[in-house]
Amino acid sequence: MKMLPISNTFYQPFTKYESEKMQLEHILQEYHRKNPNLRLSTPQHYRADDPLFHYMTHRFPTFQGFSHKQLEESTTIMDGMDIAIFRHIRYLPALLHTHEFFEMVYIIDGKCMNHIGNRKFFMQPGDVCIIAPGTEHSIAAFDDDCIILNFLIRTSTFDSTFMNIFSDMEIISDFFMKTLYGNYNDFYLLFHTGNDKEMLETIYQLLCEYHEFRRHKQKFTNLHIAMLFLLLIRNHEQDVFISNPRNTKSEGNFIYILHYLQANYLTLTLGELSSFFSYSERQMSRILHDYTGMSFSENIQKLRMEHAARLLRSTPLPISEVAVESGYTNTTHFRQIFKKCYGVGPSEFRNSNK
Repeated sequence: MKMLPISNTFYQPFTKYESEKMQLEHILQEYHRKNPNLRLSTPQHYRADDPLFHYMTHRFPTFQGFSHKQLEESTTIMDGMDIAIFRHIRYLPALLHTHEFFEMVYIIDGKCMNHIGNRKFFMQPGDVCIIAPGTEHSIAAFDDDCIILNFLIRTSTFDSTFMNIFSDMEIISDFFMKTLYGNYNDFYLLFHTGNDKEMLETIYQLLCEYHEFRRHKQKFTNLHIAMLFLLLIRNHEQDVFISNPRNTKSEGNFIYILHYLQANYLTLTLGELSSFFSYSERQMSRILHDYTGMSFSENIQKLRMEHAARLLRSTPLPISEVAVESGYTNTTHFRQIFKKCYGVGPSEFRNSNK
C-alpha cells in the first residue's frame, strides 16, 4: 500500500496523523480481499449488524463518524473553524451518505469511482468535485495508489467564497444558487485541473495552515479556500463539467452559454444564441430549460429586469430611458413587466430604494 512519502513536502502535514489511518486501511484491505462476495466497492448504506462495521466502530473510534448517513456540521467541523480536511480512507466501504455542508474532493494520486445519485464516474489526479449539501453520494477508493483529500466546507463559508466570485454575473450566480441548493439528487461540479502547480501549491499551503496551531488560523484557511475557488474558475472554467439537474444529457458548453447570455442579453435572440453554439432553436431551448428551469425569453427578461433595477437604484435616468437601456422600446410594456417582476412600478421601486 502506498505510503505518503515524507520526503515530499506536499504530504508532510499528514504524516503525524497517518499511523492509525494506515492501520485501519490494512484491516479494510484484508477484509476486502477475503470477502469479494460482499462487493464493498458497490454503493451501500451503513448496516449496524454488519460484523465489519461493528468491529471497526469499536476498534477505531474515528470510524464511528462514517456510520452516520447524514453528517452534520456540528459534529464534523471543529468549533472555531469553517472547514475540515481529511485524507480519504482507502478500502473504506462505499457508504452512501449526505451532509449539511459542501464537500470538495481532490485527487492527488490514483483513481476512484464517485457515485452521486444515479450517476457514477471515475476521478483521476487533478480532478476536483464539488458536492452540494443533501446530495447522497459515496466514493469507492480500492487502490493502493489512491491519495484523495476531502475538504468539508460550511455552507456559509462556501457562499462567501465560491458564490461571491460570481457576484457581478447574475445569471451564473442564480444558476449555481438554484442547483447547488435546489432539490436535485445528483448535481455536482467536476473540474479537470490536471497538474496545475498553482492549485497544488495553494493546497499545500492550506494543509500546512490547517494542521498547525497559529494565530488567525481560521481566517488564513478561509483565504486559502477562497484562493482555490478563484484558481478553479480562472484556470479551469473551460474544464468544468456541470451535471444536468434534470438527469438528461449533460451539456459541456453550458457555462459558456451562460456567459454569452450575460454579455448579450440586451439584444440577443434565441436564433442568434442557437446559431452561435451550432444548435437548433429547439435544442437550445431544451438545454436552457433543463439547466435553469426557465425558457430563453424568461432568462432574458430576468437579466433585463435586474439591469433595470440597478439603473433605477443608481442613476437619475428617466423611466423611458431606463426602458431603452434595458432593451425595451415600449415604455408601457416595460412598466407592466417590471411591476409583474418586482410587485411595484419603476417609479415606486426607485423611491423605495433611495
